[in-house]
Amino acid sequence: MTLPLRSAWSELRSAPPSPGTGGFRLRMLDAKAGIRVYAAVSEPALAPAILIELPVHARSRGPGQLSSRAFTVQSAEFPGLAAGRTGVMVALCDPHCEDLFTLLAEELGLAVLAATSAIEAAAALGRVTRPMRSTTSHIDRASRWWPLAETNFHEGSRWRASR
Repeated sequence: MTLPLRSAWSELRSAPPSPGTGGFRLRMLDAKAGIRVYAAVSEPALAPAILIELPVHARSRGPGQLSSRAFTVQSAEFPGLAAGRTGVMVALCDPHCEDLFTLLAEELGLAVLAATSAIEAAAALGRVTRPMRSTTSHIDRASRWWPLAETNFHEGSRWRASR
């Protein structure tokens, strides 16, 4: 099973702005066991994101936000969610990382939808996002080398090492 994230993001980018959704355009992808999974794009940047909606009682007690140059994870009671509901938003910050972000968002959505309860879904969120803490620092360090790679590597040629 896969989530149609890329097609949903494409449709959302061309859709009109959504009032009352806290700066995001949303499209529900699936719902199960009190959990809803939305594809989202931020306004006005139209950057892709995924929103996992859970009951407040299932929310993890971990940190409310994790961010890097590549993406952010934020847990909050977002505008537009029903009373007693909370969300975990994972949003792309760096367009160079969109392919990696798509894989991460799909893994996150599928892990949550495989859960049989909201508590189990919150635990799945933790399992998937926990390794991101170290991954984000690796991406941040690697992104420092991108300008060098862009100036020294050209399509169809080999790496030109400076000595």
